Amino acid sequence: MKKTFTKVKKFFKKITIGGWILILSLTIVISFGAVFVWFIYDASLSTGTIISGNRFKFELEPKIEAAKLEELRTALDNADYSVESSINQRSGSLRVTVLVRSDMTDVELQTAIIAIKDLINTSLPIETYFTSTADVKMYDLEIHVYNSKEPVSTETFKYHYFILVKNSVMKSWSIQEVSVPVNPELAALLRAQLNPTDDETDATPTE
Repeated sequence: MKKTFTKVKKFFKKITIGGWILILSLTIVISFGAVFVWFIYDASLSTGTIISGNRFKFELEPKIEAAKLEELRTALDNADYSVESSINQRSGSLRVTVLVRSDMTDVELQTAIIAIKDLINTSLPIETYFTSTADVKMYDLEIHVYNSKEPVSTETFKYHYFILVKNSVMKSWSIQEVSVPVNPELAALLRAQLNPTDDETDATPTE
């Protein structure tokens, strides 16, 4: 008896270009999704754990000690030009703020800020504490000197505010008088807009 064999035809559905693009897109989405889920899971494991750090770890050597700051504070309080002073040391910066006598002349004010810098240099040598090297990052220094708590000049009094800056990467310090506008015309325009005259106020239409 002759055996007959039935041929089974296998039909392969061809995948179109659009199908391949869809498969590739799904693969990318699934991969990024898996990475995102892993980050979430890893973060959840660390929940409740205190993360501590120091931007200047293994640096800032020598450190500014409290005794040095107290020595500087005493020197500032005993200076004849000083009315009030404060010292703030936060992170990698030391800020010294001094209110000086209001009767000091312009020349005396500039002399005072240099004198304050010299006092700091005596307690905390600038070359040691405020100058970085190729291997060590050190502190930044700011000295603020002003002659009035009210930033207003009158016919008999001129307000001054100086800032001496020496960051750790600067080769030398610099002084800027921030109470004097860099652009006087722009400053006058802004003051006029913030403080309109009585005539301008009266001219404003009312409902």
